[in-house]
Amino acid sequence: MRPGFAPIILMSLCAILFSFSSSAFAHIGSHEEIGLINEKLKQDPNNKELLLKRAYLFRLIGHHKDVLNELNRLIKKYPKYAPFYFERARTHKEMSDYAQAETDFTQVIQLVGKTPKVLSERAANREELKRYQAAIDDYKSGSQLSQNESFYLRFGKLYQRLGHYQKASDIFRKALKQWKNSVTLTETLLRLEIIRGNYSQAQLLCNDALQKRRFKTPLLLLKGEIYKAAGQKEKAMETWGQALKECEARMHAGKSTAIHDTYRAEVVLVMGDLEEANKQIESVLQKYPDYSRASALKQRIESERSFARTASAKMFPDQDWTLLHRAAYRGQKDFVGLLIEAGAAVNANDKDGNSPLHIAALCGQTEIVQLLLKAGAAANVRNKKGRIPRDIAARADIIRILQEKESKTNKIDTAKPLKQQK
Repeated sequence: MRPGFAPIILMSLCAILFSFSSSAFAHIGSHEEIGLINEKLKQDPNNKELLLKRAYLFRLIGHHKDVLNELNRLIKKYPKYAPFYFERARTHKEMSDYAQAETDFTQVIQLVGKTPKVLSERAANREELKRYQAAIDDYKSGSQLSQNESFYLRFGKLYQRLGHYQKASDIFRKALKQWKNSVTLTETLLRLEIIRGNYSQAQLLCNDALQKRRFKTPLLLLKGEIYKAAGQKEKAMETWGQALKECEARMHAGKSTAIHDTYRAEVVLVMGDLEEANKQIESVLQKYPDYSRASALKQRIESERSFARTASAKMFPDQDWTLLHRAAYRGQKDFVGLLIEAGAAVNANDKDGNSPLHIAALCGQTEIVQLLLKAGAAANVRNKKGRIPRDIAARADIIRILQEKESKTNKIDTAKPLKQQK
């Protein structure tokens, strides 16, 4: 391969895939475009870019087996054309065949060399294989080449997932020096510092970011979370009140968009008005049914409404709660200890799949969470809503405790073992 040719191929690959995205989001549009491509291929049956685009569109509409059959044929015919391997790797990944995806991503690197795009994709795939050290090695290699914000986000979140909070923080802060006004990076770092219990640092970061933002509600939401996690509930409510005023001012001025209305619903939710939050978000989804942030918030509201019903003391018999569930809900630490000593089942589930650890986390019972974990309660068990205890934890210190427990169960490659974060 000629010097400098590999980067050209990968640049072409990225350009091709980017050009696909604008015209292929709707399934009907994808089918129409496939028809047009088929007509063009009658005139030029060996046009690799058209063949790649057709495979991409078939993957987009979920015809994964057809895509694999087509790409297998094309790779046999063009064994040195890296974009076909890249598209096949993505297809395998969507089918959860991570081992085959790994093989294809590696083949792309052998053909055209290491690039941030391929390294990032392979690293994410290696995370699925729980090859965490190998994923970190890819992110490290890519960070020397990449100027992409999302690359650093993925890298930092992997360290965070493994419980290496300082390393994650260092990566996010390094990225923020380059992308100073990034909302996503700022919010991600803020949430990490809340989990770590670094409330003073989180406040400084939040206050600095607030000075640069015209629409302050997203950061005011986080600032309220910092106060809540630090036990300053009155200040949290006051801060969320400021966010609500900003949203309502925009609404009254006729400047409110779906984004602003969704944030208003989130503010109302954290302030405790589930029904008003639900009403607001349903209004947004009626106008914009495909708005992903609103859909995610709707799911969160429905989950919290379900948990609110579950947490009612009058629901004990109907929920099939054990004595340990009830003691966890009531915050009866000593009674929990006695029940554990007596051999109570720490992983017993109610009819919604909630363990005593779910209930203790939801109700903010830190000491009981610690007791249950020490007694062998599973931190990764999911209820029928698919949520683990950390997902519904009411306090930052509980989130931190549970995440540390979870990280200890993650297996890391032994080739280059990570040093335990102090």
